[in-house]
Amino acid sequence: MKKDNNNIRSTVFIALFSATAIALGYALVALPNIELVTATLFVTGMILGWKRGIYVAVITYLVFSLFNPFGFPNPLLLIAQVIGAIIAVVAGDLSNKYDNPIFFFFSGFSVTLIYDVITNITGYLVFVSKQTFIAYLIGGLSFAAVHIVSNILIFIILLYPLRNEIKKLRS
Repeated sequence: MKKDNNNIRSTVFIALFSATAIALGYALVALPNIELVTATLFVTGMILGWKRGIYVAVITYLVFSLFNPFGFPNPLLLIAQVIGAIIAVVAGDLSNKYDNPIFFFFSGFSVTLIYDVITNITGYLVFVSKQTFIAYLIGGLSFAAVHIVSNILIFIILLYPLRNEIKKLRS
């Protein structure tokens, strides 16, 4: 019976974290590259671990992309987004071993940088042209800067101070 309860609990947590990430994604969709999806996926990794957190990453990006007000992404771009989301989950799981603000700073920076690099490269490869390259280079740098700085602040100001409360929920 205990195993059944654990499976139910895991399923409920996966659904809750997916719904939270999706809702926060839509809530801030009007603010370019300021988002709470990455932070939510990081927290998912902290609480559920990377194995169950991967489900949240995949569900989040499939649902968010399917109903995205800007349209459904190219499948290769969606795969790149899911890979970036999984990296956030894994970093969240690793944060349980490294309890210091430097790790949270580095996580906010590196997870976002990796996500931006792989999605921008994929976007360029999907829509190849000289104009696209220039647009991705110029636009990508400015959007990435905003994205990275905002996520560093979210990770340091919000997640790091709440880490002990968040870890109490770890299953």
